[in-house]
Amino acid sequence: GIKMPTFNAGDDVVISLPIVNLSQIPAKNITVSIDTSDVNSLPFTFEQINLTRKLDSLASGKETTVTFNVKIKPYIPDGIYPVKINYEYLNSANNSFTDSETIYIKIVNAQTPPKIILERFSVYSNDGENPLPGSLFSLSLELKNQGSSPAKDVKVSLKGLSNDGIFVVQSADTKYVTSIDGQTTKKVEYFLHVAENFKGNNALLTARVEYTDDSGKAYSDEYQFFIKITQIEEEEEEEKVETVPELILKNMEYPHEQINAGEEFNIKFSLENIGNDTAYNVKISVTCEDGVLPISTSTLVVDELGKSQVKDFSFDFYAKESAVTKNHLITVTVEYENKIDEVKEETGVKAEKLSLTRYAGVYIKAVEEEKEEEETKTVPKIIINKYDFGTESPKAGENFVLRLTFLNTSKIVPIRNIKITFTSKDGIFIPTSSSNTFFIENMNVQQTAEREVELFVKSDAPAKSHTLTLSFDYEDEKGTQYSATEEISIPVTQELRLEIGQLQMPTDTMEGQPIPVFVDFFNMGKSTLYNLMVSLEGEGFTGENSDYFVGNFESGRSDYYEVMLTPTATGEITGNILFTFEDETGKKNEVRKEFKLNVMPMRVPEMPVDGGYPGSEFPGKEIPGQNQGNKLFTPLNIGIGAGALLLIIVIITIIVVKKRRARKAEMMLDE
Repeated sequence: GIKMPTFNAGDDVVISLPIVNLSQIPAKNITVSIDTSDVNSLPFTFEQINLTRKLDSLASGKETTVTFNVKIKPYIPDGIYPVKINYEYLNSANNSFTDSETIYIKIVNAQTPPKIILERFSVYSNDGENPLPGSLFSLSLELKNQGSSPAKDVKVSLKGLSNDGIFVVQSADTKYVTSIDGQTTKKVEYFLHVAENFKGNNALLTARVEYTDDSGKAYSDEYQFFIKITQIEEEEEEEKVETVPELILKNMEYPHEQINAGEEFNIKFSLENIGNDTAYNVKISVTCEDGVLPISTSTLVVDELGKSQVKDFSFDFYAKESAVTKNHLITVTVEYENKIDEVKEETGVKAEKLSLTRYAGVYIKAVEEEKEEEETKTVPKIIINKYDFGTESPKAGENFVLRLTFLNTSKIVPIRNIKITFTSKDGIFIPTSSSNTFFIENMNVQQTAEREVELFVKSDAPAKSHTLTLSFDYEDEKGTQYSATEEISIPVTQELRLEIGQLQMPTDTMEGQPIPVFVDFFNMGKSTLYNLMVSLEGEGFTGENSDYFVGNFESGRSDYYEVMLTPTATGEITGNILFTFEDETGKKNEVRKEFKLNVMPMRVPEMPVDGGYPGSEFPGKEIPGQNQGNKLFTPLNIGIGAGALLLIIVIITIIVVKKRRARKAEMMLDE
C-alpha cells in the first residue's frame, strides 16, 4: 500500500507513487497524472502546465515509481488532503483503459495565523474607580496577537458611541496599528466623555478589530465590554434563579452481535432527571429504519419525572424477513415540559418544550434464498460478511484498524478482478497507510476474502454512528461486469479532555492554621462531562465546604474550585483535588490533581515565672549589649514571628477572596 506522506507547509517536496501492474498481461503507453481540475483544493502549487508522467510499458506483476515535484502551499492549515490520481493505458490488443485512485497527504503547519483578542481593558477617571455622568475618562484597550504570525495593518474601531451615552473627545473613534507580532501585546487609548443625562450603571461598547496576515488575507473580530458608570442612586436587582428539569438517557443496552432476519431483539435504557425541577408530560418514542418493526408499543408517556428520579424503559423489536443485510439505525426521542397546565393557568408562564435524541445501530443479516436461479440467470453478489474494529468504539482524532470479510454469495458462479472502493460522508474516515481501494484477484463460489485498513477519524466528527460506503466492481467468468454498494455503521466517540490549571496555594504553613487552595479547570474536549463533582481527598487535613457540584460541564466551558484547608498534622502532608464525572454512556471517570504541604507545629511563647516580661534578663548579670545575638529566639520574638506568618496567611486569603469576587463580577457582566 501507499504510506501516507507527511509534509511541512511551504516546503518543496517530491511525491513518489508506486505503480503496480496487477493484471496478467502487460500494459503499454501508460499515462499517470494528478487531477488538476480543481486546483484550489490541492494542497500544493506547481510550475508545470500539468502534472503528468508517461511510461512506455509495465509487465504483469511488475512495479515502478513515478515522481512529481511540487511546493506545499505556505499558509495551508494542518490537515489531511485528498489527491486524485488518473491512469490511462493500453493492453496488448491496443484496447484503451482509464482508471483513477485517491491518495491522501498529511500537511503540518507550525505557523498559526494571527488572532487578535481583547486581553483586557482599563478605565482611568478623576472621579474614582468609575466615571460619573458628565465626566471625562480614558479607555485603554490591550490587544494581544495569540498567533505566531504577525498581524498587519491593524484597524481598531470603537462601536456603541452616542451623544446621550458615551462619546469620543480629543480623538477619533478609529485607531491604527502598523503591526502586532505573534504572542505580543499593544495598547490603544481613547479619551471619552459620559453624557450628563446618562441613565444606568453600565454602558456597552464594542471594539471591532480588522487586520491582515503576511499573504494579505483579511481577518476581523468584535469584542464587547461594559464601562461601569457610578450613579448617585443604584437599584439592586434580585437575581432570579431559573428552575428547569434536565433529562439524560444512560445505560443503553442493545445487541452488538449479529441479528438474523426473522429474529426478535430488545433495547433497554434509563432516564434520569439531573435538573432542579420536575419534568412533566414525558414522551418516549422509538423509530426504526425499513426492515425493523417494533412489536411492543413504540411510544410511552410518563406524567412526571421528579428531580434526581431515575426510571427504566424497554422496547421489543422484530427483524423482518425482508430486511437487507446492513446496520439498521434505531432512534430514541424523549420530549418533556418544565411546567404543568395548572401552573400555566396560575402564573401565566408557558410550558417550555424540551427534547433529547439518542441512536442505536443493530446489524441484521438477510435470509439466504433456498434456491439459486439457473446459471444463465444468476447474478453473483459480493457482500460484507462481517466487520470488526476492536472492542472499543473508534475515537475522533485517532487511528483504528477496520477488518472486513467479503463473501461471494453465489453457489455456482465465481467472480474475479474485484475492485472495492470505500468512501465516507464529509470525510469522517480517512485511510492513513493506503489508498481507498482494495483489489481481489478472484473469489470462488461461497469463498470469503479478508482485508484490513487503518483509518483516521476526523477530529471534529460528532459522537454518533457514521456510515462507511463500499462500492464493488467485479466480473464473472464470461467477463460480464457487475457493480454493487454496501454500507456499514461505525460508532465514533469523542475524547474526554478535562484540563486542570496551576494549583495556587502556600507551600508552608502551621498546624491548625487555615490556608486557601485555588485552581482553574477547563473542558477542552468536544463532549459534555456529566455530573461533574470536585472534592478534596487525603489525610492530615480538613476542608470547609470542600465538595463542589458543577453539574453538566459543556465543551469549551471553564470554572474554578476554591476551598479553605486546615492542616491537622505536622510534617509533609499529601492530598488530591478529585474530579469525578460521567461520559455520555454513564461511565464514571476520575482525574486527580496532587498537592503537597509542609506543616510546622504551632509555637506558643512561654511566660517567665519571675514576673518579668518576655525576653528580659536578670538585672546586673550581663553588660548591656552583650550576647544580644542569643536574644533573637526569645519567646517574644517567636510570638512576633508567628504573628507575622499569620498576617501573611490572612493577606493571601484576602487576595483569593478578591480574585473570586472579581471573577464573579465578570461573569455577571457577561450575562
